[in-house]
Amino acid sequence: MLAFAGGAAATADVTLELDAAERDWLAGNRSVSICVDPDWLPFEMLNARGEHEGIAADLLRL
Repeated sequence: MLAFAGGAAATADVTLELDAAERDWLAGNRSVSICVDPDWLPFEMLNARGEHEGIAADLLRL
């Protein structure tokens, strides 16, 4: 994940082309479920409120 993020950050212009079927799927599926490691600092953790924090959480919020 980090290697991909670094490569994308180094690229000046990133364009993602989606076809009609992909756009339709995204329109009907507005959320994605993920599985996290609750104790893998600094990459990710669950805080006392059960919220996802860390580098991976930051990247997912982009």
